[in-house]
Amino acid sequence: MGRQKRFLSAIMLICCVTAVLIMICSIIFGKRETRAVFTPPDFDASAVAGTPDGSLIDYYGSLSGGDYQVSLSCKLKRMEEGAEIWLTNPVENTVWLKARITDEQGNILGETGLIRPGEYVQTVKWSIESPVATAIAIKIMAYEPDSYYSAGAMVLNTEIY
Repeated sequence: MGRQKRFLSAIMLICCVTAVLIMICSIIFGKRETRAVFTPPDFDASAVAGTPDGSLIDYYGSLSGGDYQVSLSCKLKRMEEGAEIWLTNPVENTVWLKARITDEQGNILGETGLIRPGEYVQTVKWSIESPVATAIAIKIMAYEPDSYYSAGAMVLNTEIY
């Protein structure tokens, strides 16, 4: 019996040491951080140079995001393939702007590409077929030119009519 106990003790000791070594190896070698890769957004192909006549646009107004301004239709007009947003990046700004429209659950309904200072985008195309949401959020994101660093963001809770 004494030999058998020593044999089992030795086996258990080897198993414990092996388990500890496996845990140490997984801690050392398993700590590989995966960093998200940033893909810069494209510029909006439909961007137009200039400023739209705000007096002809429903619910058109301006918002301040600290160091930058943005003008847009604050209540979007629903169209079959998208919505009229009239997102305007005033020429005085030094940032690029982009808008993302989401429903109450955070699903992306559509988004613009980047627009440079002195440009505007009239419509944003739906990224899903015929969204039924009426309550939406418009997130305006500002980027530092060339570096794409965030220059801030703002969210406007509104609706589509």
